[in-house]
Amino acid sequence: MYVQYMFVADSSSIEASTLWDLCNALWGVVMADDIVSETSYPCQMARREAISQWLTSCATSRINTEVLQSADLKVCFHVVLLLRPR
Repeated sequence: MYVQYMFVADSSSIEASTLWDLCNALWGVVMADDIVSETSYPCQMARREAISQWLTSCATSRINTEVLQSADLKVCFHVVLLLRPR
């Protein structure tokens, strides 16, 4: 018998995952080449890109939410302006 389990992510597991992703961006392996030093320019640029990707992934949902709220507020403000007495 095949049993399918569904994982429900709560806020603490999402925060833990985000924290692990940050740790990986900061201290994880960013280049597969063992010859390249961690202090070399290519490795520093790869680390910078990993952190930028982490920041983008964290900020995307918040930015989308704020944009939607902003759009809703603009519509509400426009309706209020139309309904105000002249």
